Amino acid sequence: MVIYCNNSFVYGIEVIKAGHNGMWLMGHNNRIENCKFHDGGDAGFKVGSHFETNYPRNNLIVNCDSYRNYDTKPTAEMPTDLPQNGISEAETGL
Repeated sequence: MVIYCNNSFVYGIEVIKAGHNGMWLMGHNNRIENCKFHDGGDAGFKVGSHFETNYPRNNLIVNCDSYRNYDTKPTAEMPTDLPQNGISEAETGL
């Protein structure tokens, strides 16, 4: 699902097993509230733009959950040696 508009309000949806992004927010001044994005490919919830100069702004994300989303195959940009809990020794100071 792509939200490429402005001044929208999305409430209470659940996106399960999306083939790509559960939701990709590209507009401005939107409110996304009480939504869930899970068990999908790529990002569950993504804020971004195709254009380098028109990044989304003034969006409010409230009480949303995104979990168990992942890219289906590694790419050159993805590290393959991350710890299972997603926290590196550098972050914990161990």
